[in-house]
Amino acid sequence: MLCIRALLVVLGGIFLFSACSETGVNAAPDAGAPAIADAGVSTGGCVPDKAAWDTSVKAMVARNCSTCHGETPDYGAPYGLTDHSRIIAGEPGLRPVDKMIAALNSGRMPPVNFPRVPKAELDAIVKWASCGAAAGADPQGLQADRPVYAAPSKPTMDLPKIDMLADQFVVSETVKDLYMCFPFRTPVDSDRFIRRIEKVLDQSRVVHHAVLFKPRGNNVATAPFECTGQPRDTDYYYAWAPGGGAIEFPDGGLRVRPGEPFYVQIHYNNGAGVAARDSSGIRIYHGPPEGTEYGMLASGPLAFLIPQGDRVPVRNTCLFRKPMRVLAGMPHMHEIGQDFEQFLRRADGRRENVITLRNWSFEAQNFYSMPMEFQPGDVLDTTCFFNNNRGQVVSAGPRTRDEMCFNFMYVTPPPETNYCDDQDMEEFPFTPGVCPVKDGRANPRFVSGALVEGAPPPLAGGELPEGLWELASVSIWAKSMSTPLGDVDPAKSMMRARGQMRIEAGRITTDINSKTNLMLKNGAGRAIDSNISWSGPRPAGAPANPLTITPDCGDKTPQTLFHDLKDGVLMLGIPQKIGVFEYEIRASFTVVK
Repeated sequence: MLCIRALLVVLGGIFLFSACSETGVNAAPDAGAPAIADAGVSTGGCVPDKAAWDTSVKAMVARNCSTCHGETPDYGAPYGLTDHSRIIAGEPGLRPVDKMIAALNSGRMPPVNFPRVPKAELDAIVKWASCGAAAGADPQGLQADRPVYAAPSKPTMDLPKIDMLADQFVVSETVKDLYMCFPFRTPVDSDRFIRRIEKVLDQSRVVHHAVLFKPRGNNVATAPFECTGQPRDTDYYYAWAPGGGAIEFPDGGLRVRPGEPFYVQIHYNNGAGVAARDSSGIRIYHGPPEGTEYGMLASGPLAFLIPQGDRVPVRNTCLFRKPMRVLAGMPHMHEIGQDFEQFLRRADGRRENVITLRNWSFEAQNFYSMPMEFQPGDVLDTTCFFNNNRGQVVSAGPRTRDEMCFNFMYVTPPPETNYCDDQDMEEFPFTPGVCPVKDGRANPRFVSGALVEGAPPPLAGGELPEGLWELASVSIWAKSMSTPLGDVDPAKSMMRARGQMRIEAGRITTDINSKTNLMLKNGAGRAIDSNISWSGPRPAGAPANPLTITPDCGDKTPQTLFHDLKDGVLMLGIPQKIGVFEYEIRASFTVVK
């Protein structure tokens, strides 16, 4: 029997899929032939040690198997794996303990798209179960050092509910792929806590997924509208896809107020070309505003560029100024993600792991249990590693072909802003890039500049004198300050940098470290670290304007340089794009004497 629990979330370009697939270990204890042989494991009918189970192995099994095989089996599991006497009962080769180690060592368990059991724990479980006769296999695929967070498959409380449904929305046979947002207002007369969120599925032939968003501000739609990706100025609350599970808070929940707006996004995927009237949507269970109040916090870089290369890091830091507790988190990248690391640097200097994922799979994103306490002065350090083999720079953005680097966390108390970043204004040391400037300065001068809305003044072109040039000023010019996540606040944003370049008869080399503090008017903040390091042949003859350099070192993407020389100051204009945010870096250089 195959029982699948899947969760697919689309937040802009976010796709999550997890499954709880019962094969082998979840077959009836007396059904079929022993599963041990196909895993190369034999217990010899031994009785695994009870003392070792109590002191260490039980905790390992619970950490890796209890989502389905807990004290109360869930998601189709026929029995739990928490009781020593239960799992060793039966005929040798057919006992739950036999089936458990066979499924673990063959890779059939944990289910497809769940993290693999860490090598050390797998080895310990298999050695214990076989009384030392066998060892754990090398785990292949996604590895995580936190257990998957899963709500009960059925509500654990009797509470009133609110249905937010599409209400007979017409899907014609000509519609193939459509994202619709349906607006709702909460029909409550006082503050309530959302205790549980789940889907309501009507026309499964045409419904691909459903997402719950909460709009911010006053510009809220009142009629259904098309909404590919995440609507602007909204917060993510919940999502569902075929077979998906619910979100349920163990104590308290998310606050909802009278008349508060929500959007239910439904993705209609009508590959069969059928005509349907659909009333799918989201169901909210709510109760009195008692207990713990939660909110959603996204920690990670809002905007970044990924040059070509293997294991390219993108990093973000978040400084906590108030205490905060985490219930669960959902690390997220897209298709070229490799590894995800998140650590907490305590104010006293200690470093603690939050979550580490290895061998990222785009189809294997999950919510993970990470009960932690953040204290004032603690810094959350998030790093995503990417393998960019696409032949071009990849930018942050909502599409699947773009990238993201976030951990979406349910936290308490609710954060004041939904995106977390420290706004570090201090100077930083210069770190040479992959293409260092020949005979360059060890620590070029520190400069800072503003974000400016509008078109930058034109640059006249002209000669490009040879020599070593040091960065003297920097600024960012953008025709529009609008982004999918809100409008940039230029007054609160700034860029800081150190850098230099060498111009030679046949080559130009540029090496710049920069940090941009990007603040949105809705309160979200983001610090963007960028190291621009490249070197390439300089075209012969009089320099064109703009000048195009095709680097042979560093990022191989052709570089466009507008330029001007006036009174010994070399001004460069460097067009850039992060997702839909287009801008131009204006940097001035003075020659080093």
